[in-house]
Amino acid sequence: MTEQGEGVASSWATGGLVERERSRFANFSVEGDSALPSRLQSLSGLPWFECWLQRLRTEKKSEHTIRAYSVAARTLSITSLPGESVLDWEQAKTMSVRDFHARVDPNRGRMDAWLNSIGELKPATVNARIAAASHLLQWVGHSMPDWIQRPNRSRSLPRTLGRNELSRVRTAATRSEDPLAQPVVTILLDTGLRVSELC
Repeated sequence: MTEQGEGVASSWATGGLVERERSRFANFSVEGDSALPSRLQSLSGLPWFECWLQRLRTEKKSEHTIRAYSVAARTLSITSLPGESVLDWEQAKTMSVRDFHARVDPNRGRMDAWLNSIGELKPATVNARIAAASHLLQWVGHSMPDWIQRPNRSRSLPRTLGRNELSRVRTAATRSEDPLAQPVVTILLDTGLRVSELC
């Protein structure tokens, strides 16, 4: 190393930059063992599920949302990795916040296994489960990995009327007491206009 390089390294070490950078990246770890957030330190020995439910209630989530989030949390927490013993829900939900934090660390592969297990569900359901898992991971001090992509919810086109349905609509319009029913229905059916475009 040159004298100039040694001087820069020395000034960096003595100038506090090393300590500042070390503290800035204190929550990052190569092995994937990130520390429990300070806001959860006092809860670290308590069952994670009850603590998280309390958080959801504090955020004023609806009972429907809490139920949906609980399903996602249950499936994520009981997902086993190869070589792990299988946990049932009773064991998983009574796990301490500290142990749960380590269990759901996205760097350990559980997220991959969980996503594979819900892959056959409809896109809307998968999106809801991912949203719930994202909330849970954020609460416990992790973040949803960037590589996770939510499936697109393609909107299907409106269904066209069948021959029998068209016939029934035309018959109903003809029998209607309203003299405008038949011409309006005929225009709608023959041109494909929307009701909002006609009225």
